[in-house]
Amino acid sequence: MDESTRRVFEAVEALQRGDPARAEALLRDALPALASPSVRARALGLQAQALLALGRAPEARDALRGALRLARDLNDPDGLHQLRALNGRVYARLAEDQHQARLAADEAEALDASLEALLAAAETPRDAAMVFVRKANQALDQGEDALALAREGLARALACDGATREQVLALLCVARAEPERRAAHLERARGLADRADETALLTAVARAAEDAGVPFAPRVFGADPVD
Repeated sequence: MDESTRRVFEAVEALQRGDPARAEALLRDALPALASPSVRARALGLQAQALLALGRAPEARDALRGALRLARDLNDPDGLHQLRALNGRVYARLAEDQHQARLAADEAEALDASLEALLAAAETPRDAAMVFVRKANQALDQGEDALALAREGLARALACDGATREQVLALLCVARAEPERRAAHLERARGLADRADETALLTAVARAAEDAGVPFAPRVFGADPVD
């Protein structure tokens, strides 16, 4: 086994023990010298997996494109199946990152406007609900009490039919503002995101739970989330 191939195997071990940074470094060093198309395809797929774990979704997408091209050229159906599953995860993360970027831009714009001015500019009840959610998140970021704002945003979102995105984001905000009931709010948000089957929302809830150190209980199908 040559040195480059050995590094690919070491990268697999690094991923298995939860060290994507080490895996990515090994693969980055190994890839230029890999001559075998099958080994190179595997290495690119592993690199995409490591980059995704590191939060570098655009780079993961680029690595995965190379792996998919090679797997198609090799007529490797099993490899293609695994790579396409990873591809779905990469694009789900890209969508979530874009979603978060839009939220950040909205919040930056709202930072300089008063609550009254933003409410006057809101075109729909959903927009008005998100005004309260954004203002509450801003207050929380600055260490201020924002529970009243967060609850108002949630109440307005729940009053809107089909406003799953707004309801989930409002629940995440209330969870931040009311830490003593954080687990219940996050569980309710997960229930809404589950029923909507929206990957971006599920990812947002999972990240919020992980950041807060809240372990989710197993999902009981057919049971409504707690209020």
